Formats: sequence, structure tokens, C-alpha cells
Amino acid sequence: MRAIRLLIFAMLFWPGLCVADVSDTQKSEVRHLITYAKDSACQMDRNGTWHSSKEAAEHIEKKYHYFRNDIHSTEDFIRLSATQSTWSGKYYRVRCDGEEIETSSQWLLRELKRYRQTRETPYPLRQACLERRRKAQDRPSPLPEGEGI
Repeated sequence: MRAIRLLIFAMLFWPGLCVADVSDTQKSEVRHLITYAKDSACQMDRNGTWHSSKEAAEHIEKKYHYFRNDIHSTEDFIRLSATQSTWSGKYYRVRCDGEEIETSSQWLLRELKRYRQTRETPYPLRQACLERRRKAQDRPSPLPEGEGI
């Protein structure tokens, strides 16, 4: 009984124990962006030092867990965890082979937009079938009104 009271007390008065509940969509998007950063062949500049994609992803993930209670959207995740140094205020930059250096924020927001677009229509053939079905429902019946099966 004492353990339960202690746990309730800790949850009420130690906010770090309570993690904000985020939607499955947001979790999926954040996971995708971290994996995207890790699997890219790009490097990230943090405070004047270039880091590998794996190091960058690990750093972003650490900051994500640190700011978790302040993150309410995937855009918040990018802004708080992957945009700039909380220590120096310098913006993170990304360097990919054959591309211009850009801010990590621009890079991740572009990928988030692409990811969301592909998730909206993950099955193009299914979408086409649904569209044909909708059009068929809008057509008038070939039978005269009042006559049916």
C-alpha cells in the first residue's frame, strides 16, 4: 500500500515520470525521421563539427526523449530536437553528397512532407478502385424510377 502511495505522489509531483501521450501517427513520423537521418549518407554539422548520420540520429533521439513532454506534433519534434543546439543556439546543418548544405530543419520538413504524401495514398490501385466505386454510385440508375429488383 505504501508503494502505491509513493508511486502516486511521485507521478503527481515529479513531472519527468509522466511522459506525454502522443498519437500513433506522430510516433510513426518521428520514428521515420530518425531512421531517415540514420540511414542517409548525409552528415550533420553541430556546433562546427560534422557528425555521421548515425551519430546525428542518436543525438536527435536523445534530444527527443529530453523534450518529450514539450513535443505535441512532429513539427515540434523537428523544432526542439533537430533544429539547433540548445547549448550554443547554432542551427544544425546537413551535408549530403551532390547537394547544397541546408539546415536540418529544411531537410527534415521536406522529408516529413514527402512521407505524409506517400502515407495518404499508400495503395494507388486501391485508391483507383475506390474512386471508380464513388463515380458509379453517383451515376443515375439505368432502371426507371420505381422499378427495381
